[in-house]
Amino acid sequence: MQKNDAVGRSDMPRTPDLLAVLLGATLAAACGGPTAVLHDVLDEAEERVDLVLESYEDTEDEMNEAVAMELPPCPTEYEPPPLSEGPPPYEDLVERPAELPAAAELNSIRSTHATMCRGGEAALRAIPGLREQMQLQLEDFADYADALRDFIDDDMTDEDIETLSAEVDAVARARPDEDDTLQLRYQRLNNRVIELSPLVREMARGARRPGAGVRPGLIPHPEAGESLAELLEPWTTVTEAHAEAQAFFAVWNDYRRRIYEGPDAEDPDQAAADWGSLTGVWSGEYARAGRYSASGTPRGVRITFQADGAIDLHWINDNCGALYQLTSTSGAFGRVTQYRETTGSCVYNGAIMTLERTGEDRMRFHWTAPGYGAYAGNLTRQ
Repeated sequence: MQKNDAVGRSDMPRTPDLLAVLLGATLAAACGGPTAVLHDVLDEAEERVDLVLESYEDTEDEMNEAVAMELPPCPTEYEPPPLSEGPPPYEDLVERPAELPAAAELNSIRSTHATMCRGGEAALRAIPGLREQMQLQLEDFADYADALRDFIDDDMTDEDIETLSAEVDAVARARPDEDDTLQLRYQRLNNRVIELSPLVREMARGARRPGAGVRPGLIPHPEAGESLAELLEPWTTVTEAHAEAQAFFAVWNDYRRRIYEGPDAEDPDQAAADWGSLTGVWSGEYARAGRYSASGTPRGVRITFQADGAIDLHWINDNCGALYQLTSTSGAFGRVTQYRETTGSCVYNGAIMTLERTGEDRMRFHWTAPGYGAYAGNLTRQ
């Protein structure tokens, strides 16, 4: 198709806006014609996409190494001791850490960190697939740009080309203070061709896949090839967010532990190395277990540790008890022990006892049996 670049017509309307558009078209023609203006936009867009693709290749090994790492587990969020009621007893004696957010923001930030702790590793594992999808979208752009060129060269009328090239040129001239107008110029070209070409319109619809890095209407920012933290290195965001979550819960747990258990309370996973063995008689109270604490009227319980590792449990209010055999040990330095009921004067089939040691002479008590529910409480060494 022969293109007619002439723009001077005797019947040309004299409105200021149209005059500016046609003047832009005239300038474009002097530099290679309206078609060249449109081709230049597509060439710039492809160069921008190619720059980002090169950056993908440059960072692939680094990403694979980061994704292969194992994120350390976040600390389990501290729960107040069973039977805790009212405000924390030592709150007035413990200074609130400066690292903790204000009370109004605490729940939201805590929830965000908890989500990252639960899903950080899954998010890290998903990055290669997301990156591949983004890269394929970038690689597909060359075919899409060729379809735009083919339609411009073979199917657009001279009048449409002249009008569109003038509009594209006007986009840049209307923003003299803006360094990068490629996105705006490309968007105007792309939208017009999509309106006119069923083939290009169908390609554009098919390319809009979730998670795509570049869509037909979007060109990478000129700094994307240099600053890849957001577009090309999402694993950095994941690992940094996970580290922040770990740091938050370390501070949050320590603060909560001290306001509930005393200013000198320590993380049991670290302190357990210095504790002696489980010996002697431990006693305390228990009640029906709730989500974070026990509720109802507390009742008494006493536990005596046997030489063979078994425990003799005595329900004080009922004046009866049973023998429990050790079945498992877990936690730092074996501070969590679990037992199964065997014989006694108060036998509940399938009863399980879990003791979590929280201090040299303190532990949490959790008992459950099919059909009887769960009970929890606090024990101290006598």
